[in-house]
Amino acid sequence: MVGNPAITRTLTGSFSGFLRGRNFRLFQGYIYLFALTLALQTGHMLEHVVQVIQKFVLGSSSAHGLIGRLDIEWIHFGFNTGYFVLLLSLAWGWLAYRREIGLLGRRWTGLTVVCLVTLLIQSYHQVEHSVKLAQFLNPSMAGTPGILGAHFDLILLHFTINALVYLPLVILFFGAGFHKRLLPGRAD
Repeated sequence: MVGNPAITRTLTGSFSGFLRGRNFRLFQGYIYLFALTLALQTGHMLEHVVQVIQKFVLGSSSAHGLIGRLDIEWIHFGFNTGYFVLLLSLAWGWLAYRREIGLLGRRWTGLTVVCLVTLLIQSYHQVEHSVKLAQFLNPSMAGTPGILGAHFDLILLHFTINALVYLPLVILFFGAGFHKRLLPGRAD
């Protein structure tokens, strides 16, 4: 015996509506996570700007930024690990919510490349801080230059790496129109 088609359509429609509503709430949560990640990295970027000013404008030999005494490798490693996990989550969401994001064609492809390249750069940044932490924990090692820090100024190096994982996040956030969707009912 075949079920009643009208009841099947009603139940299917109700379930589809439930899923669309649930998906919207999850997508809205994704936008909030994106905004939080952007806010955290904005603060982190400010810290690196202050370090650059302290060293190259004010001539300070110990440019520790705004956090001063908290400028230790454990904190850098922890923050960058957290940021890496957040970027992984954002990249997954970027691909999972493609339909909800609503971008098409070249714009979608270009922003997706930006997303994945940012994740790749932060992956290297995570390796850099892992090496720096290992150097920090080695009592026979003087300083923690990391991999590239042995060849470049550490303050400029980390300013540059952080800018490379911050600016694309700004481009993605505004390029996808998330700033318009932060408050429910404000989407295009």
